[in-house]
Amino acid sequence: MATDVFNLSMRVMDHWCERPAAFAELSAEKWKQMAIPRYPNGSYSKCTVRDSQDAGAPAVVAHCQAWQFNLTQFGHNAVSEWSLVCHRAYLRDVSEAVNRAATVIVVPLVGMAADHIGRKAVTIVALTALLLALIVSTVALNFTTFAVMASVVAASSRSLSALFVLLYEVTTASRRCLYCTLAPTLPVVLAPLFKYLVDSLKVSWSLSYQLLAAISFVLLATFWFIEESSDWLLAPHKPEEAERVVLKLASVNSVSTRECRALFRKGFQRLSLQLSAETLHFRPQSRSSAFLLAFSWFVVSWGHTYDSRKSAVTANVYVLFGVAVSVVPLFLVIWPFLKGGKGVKRVMAISMLVSSACSALLFVPHSDHIAPLEALLLVAMRLFNSLCLILIFLLTVSFCPTTLRCTAVATGMAIGNFTGKAGQLFFEYVIAPRNDIALGVAAVLMALAAVATEHLPSKHIRSLASARITSHTTALSRPSAIQPDLWYPEKAATATCKGSQTSVGRQTHSTSVGRPERFLVRPAP
Repeated sequence: MATDVFNLSMRVMDHWCERPAAFAELSAEKWKQMAIPRYPNGSYSKCTVRDSQDAGAPAVVAHCQAWQFNLTQFGHNAVSEWSLVCHRAYLRDVSEAVNRAATVIVVPLVGMAADHIGRKAVTIVALTALLLALIVSTVALNFTTFAVMASVVAASSRSLSALFVLLYEVTTASRRCLYCTLAPTLPVVLAPLFKYLVDSLKVSWSLSYQLLAAISFVLLATFWFIEESSDWLLAPHKPEEAERVVLKLASVNSVSTRECRALFRKGFQRLSLQLSAETLHFRPQSRSSAFLLAFSWFVVSWGHTYDSRKSAVTANVYVLFGVAVSVVPLFLVIWPFLKGGKGVKRVMAISMLVSSACSALLFVPHSDHIAPLEALLLVAMRLFNSLCLILIFLLTVSFCPTTLRCTAVATGMAIGNFTGKAGQLFFEYVIAPRNDIALGVAAVLMALAAVATEHLPSKHIRSLASARITSHTTALSRPSAIQPDLWYPEKAATATCKGSQTSVGRQTHSTSVGRPERFLVRPAP
């Protein structure tokens, strides 16, 4: 929503040269008829005015030094606040370029930091930066301050992708697919509603930023009650901290502390070896898999950029209404095929093929008039484009190992942000109003993206790693009558008392080989 607020604050409404104080009593319409030149098509000039320096001298056309804006269109925004029109219009482009550059550069770095420092710590820092930047933006006295703070808002809000990874890692397996599908769905559904409310109520840019600041403050306050991801704590081998988090969650959910500690210690070595193996298994395929995933992000963002344009054929009001009422039925249909997250890749590839087919069918008989059949194809095209945008987050986190998840999601969002600007320039300056060419390009790209998605490894990394180490973890974690289980100190002590010195010595030696020191969890006093 932070990106939407910035875009809304940069919309250009109707404007004309401001009338001098001597003509303040004239209405805007009379002033334009008297002093504003007209173009051949009958519209008024937005950047020039007839200026008469001396009484009786013929008026000359001069450039405006100040403007008056029609605030009934979009309300008071940054354009009207700092007169970002005519010869000052380049400031809007500079601000947007800095905004996107900050996102492309900063977000991947923040993702890497989240994989090394922790999801919670990085998210708190990003939320704090977002909150402070929003507050400063509302009281900015000049456009330079506003543009800099807008870049901070864009970068910090996009850096909250670590929050999605945290949601994925702290959610139980039975509910993970539901929550991680619902999380990216909310912005896709709520963004058009937010824009509609801003347009209807003519909310000023400062009030919009204040509302976002309030939401950010509430979200930041909730992080005092959220713990770090236990998956991430185990990945860099911080078992003591991971055990503390698990025990705290057990107390909140009224689970026996003794039982929770026993289960945690029993499964710790299995999970630690699994996390280590999944990272090692990821390296040989990292380049090809990362390229395929990055290409999927590029194409999905390309389709979303096209749908977001006002001149796009999918921006028709009937198409938007059809998409809004079809989101819930679509999810009810595809939910059984997601299979709790295992079928995400296949569903996404099929969605890309459906979107490509709709684009191709629309490309052949394309016309400016939208027939009922074309409207249905447009609804399906935009609906499946949105579905791909939602599922690619879940696909990315389920595909990547724990130590690379935030980096992968953040890099994908940076690619999407760069693609958004590249697509905007392509649509505006290369194909202009030719929607048929845009549909043809979308059909080809979506078909290629479907192939790329399908060629990702058929099983995500965790499953492959688990298959490779099953024999090792089974042998190490299965207790027996001869070898005591070190996850239960009382059993180990009992077995030591009953066993001979030789057997215990052999047992200790084998344990030290099978379980490196960094994997051991010391019993609590």
